[in-house]
Parts: sequence; C-alpha cells; structure tokens
Amino acid sequence: MRLNPKATEKVIQHAKALITMLQHQSDSPLQDDSILGVYLLGSVIRGDFVPTVSDVDFAVVYDGDADDPVWESESFLQIVHFLENHHAGDQTRPFGARGVDVVTYSTGEINKAREDWKHFNFFGPRKFLGIYSFDLVENSMLLYGKVDVLSAVRVHSPEHFIESRIDAIAHNFNRASASTDWKKRLLMLSTTIGESARVACLAWGLRSLHKMDVYHYVWAKLPEFDQKQSFLEFYKTYIDGIPLHQVVRRYQPFESFCHEIYNEFRELVKSRPQ
Repeated sequence: MRLNPKATEKVIQHAKALITMLQHQSDSPLQDDSILGVYLLGSVIRGDFVPTVSDVDFAVVYDGDADDPVWESESFLQIVHFLENHHAGDQTRPFGARGVDVVTYSTGEINKAREDWKHFNFFGPRKFLGIYSFDLVENSMLLYGKVDVLSAVRVHSPEHFIESRIDAIAHNFNRASASTDWKKRLLMLSTTIGESARVACLAWGLRSLHKMDVYHYVWAKLPEFDQKQSFLEFYKTYIDGIPLHQVVRRYQPFESFCHEIYNEFRELVKSRPQ
C-alpha cells in the first residue's frame, strides 16, 4: 500500500521551510503577539500520509477566550492565504498533497474542552479536542512558538463522544448528498465512510487513526457485516492513492454504496461492547 516515508519527510521539511519564510517576512502575520504556536498535524506526523490523496494539516493556536472568533483574525487569514498559495503555486517545492487545511484553536477553547467538556461543542475541527484528542496530542509538531500548548490538551476517552460523532457523520452525509458540485460530493461521501470506519473501530477498542491500523482492525477485529469486503477494497484504493473518480465507477450508485456502509458502521457502533 502506498504509504511513503520519504514523501512524508519531504512534506515536513517543506512545511518547516515555509513557516521559516513566513516568520522572516517584514510584515509577517506571526508578529501577532496573540499567536502562541503554528503546528503540523494529522497524517504527515502520524505516518499515514498518502501523496495526492491526503491533505497537509496545520493548526494555529491563539491566546484568547473560548468564544473569540480567532478564525476571522487578519493574521490567521494571512497565514491561510500564504500556505494555500504556496501549495497551489510553488512548483519547485510542492507538498505533493491533495490540499492544505488550516484550523485554529484558542487557549480558551483548549481550557474549556479540558474543564467543562460536557458543555463544549466538539464539532468540526474541535473533534480533535474530544474524540480524537489522543491523536492531536500524539501527532502534532510545533513549527513556530516557544511553548507546546497542544501538549496540554486533555486526552478524553473516545467513548464519551462515540454516539454524538456517528450522528454528526450522518449530518455530513446529508450535506454531501445535497452538494451540486459533483467532485465535492464524491469527496465528501468517501470521507464520510472513512470517518465512519474510524468511529466504529474506536467504539470496538482501537486507539489509533492510522489508516493501516483502521484497515486491519476492520478486517480482523470488527464483527462481520454485509459490505465488509467491499469497504476494505474501497479503503485500499484510498490508501493506494488511486484517484477517486476512477474508483467510484466500481461502486455504482456510489451514494447508495456509501449510505449502506455508513449504516452498517452505525449499527456496529450501537452494538459495541459496553
């Protein structure tokens, strides 16, 4: 399967070089005193980055209250613009990724997710402060900043969030079905079943988001379900980096295929050992 350590190391070095370049700009957004750190996250650090298929994930951490709209700050928007432009336009040092995803967290959010987690909204990228908090702590690299703020994120038991997460995925499925952009719709649908597999594996005891771990756990550890073999074949094409538009022809109608797999994973979540 197409996991390439050399490609991963290239992405890391490119990300470090870009943040250094950004830091030394005369009008650098990193001069914003409220920025505590810029991080590289996700598959690149986890070791399951797939060239042309995976995104390169960054996070910017601000010193601020839980309700501060830091994602609207000028410095954050400039950082996003810089990273996206270099991914799209710099052909001499490309990431070799599908895209760049930049999220933001505030210290207020991190503290609230730690102390008042029962009343915290863990949707969107905030799921990495909840159900996936173990992955955020284990698989983040500080690229800029003096203190590793994310190391203080509270690691929650995924069990607290299993039900709400699988229900949230249903909402994402409905959004995907309603999209009029067919490329976006296919991507959202495929992401939905991959996410469903992650949650089902966590529900049955896995503590990893690594793609190979999920693949082997579905194959060897989860109870049998009708579409198990079809899912494993589909998931392998994802890990192998085969373009999605080539894959969906094998699983028509694709939306029905994804919906059936989601429902089977949802049933596995509901029937998990207590």
